[in-house]
Amino acid sequence: GKMLPNFVLLRQLLRSLRLLLQHCSKVGALIFIEWPASCTLWKHSEVKKLLKQYGLCITRFDGCAFGLTSIAPDTLGRPIKKPWQGATNSPTFARLLEVKCQGHPSNCKHTPCQGVDTKRTEGYTPALAQHVHKLLALRHASTYYVSF
Repeated sequence: GKMLPNFVLLRQLLRSLRLLLQHCSKVGALIFIEWPASCTLWKHSEVKKLLKQYGLCITRFDGCAFGLTSIAPDTLGRPIKKPWQGATNSPTFARLLEVKCQGHPSNCKHTPCQGVDTKRTEGYTPALAQHVHKLLALRHASTYYVSF
């Protein structure tokens, strides 16, 4: 049935995650895991255990705060909230990434993430990518590298 391939894939994902976290921790690399806030993996006991084991803190940020908008004809240009969630070993990175929806004019409410917009929201907006790059550059340039 369908559950067996999903179970095998989950085991492979968790094994890879364990190895990646182990290596990153060993070499002192910045760790950042991102999944949609509603992803059930955040509630998985093994994931929770790994987050705790490697001291990862949670950050949440909204797609609309980084320019995520609809491309559907009926809702073109309207913001899509899409809550993302990440886990990182850098409290500073977590704090600076946590950008939430600041609200929108009443005539421009959020549009649901559905239809043609769904696939598009799997990636990052240019504004989010630029923000993350700025944070990485700041971390690299910081004289307080270890504490970032």
